[in-house]
Amino acid sequence: MGQTPLPRSDQQGAVDLLDREGWYRDNPDLRVAGAQLEAADGSPAALGPLLGGQAGIMGEITAAMHDVLADGAEPGARFAQASERAQRILDDYNAYCDGPPRRTPRDLAVSL
Repeated sequence: MGQTPLPRSDQQGAVDLLDREGWYRDNPDLRVAGAQLEAADGSPAALGPLLGGQAGIMGEITAAMHDVLADGAEPGARFAQASERAQRILDDYNAYCDGPPRRTPRDLAVSL
């Protein structure tokens, strides 16, 4: 995963600077993510996935992919294991949020 400035008001200066310096000219593919987000219509379908425990689930999938590609793990078995672990993360998330009492998911809670 990486980061790219998005063409919104709080980051427009960074986008303009990169444009003036020729960064997007030299790296046109790096403008795609921002352009896609800018073109989004704001509908629920365009706002991204609603998936409880997404970071943990993505971690399981990424670890499985690493094990298959870098360590030679057997793909079917390794992704079955990742799927079981991901499902556990999702089940734990849903059980926590469902309460009782209903509560804010841990990964959305803000503490000061």
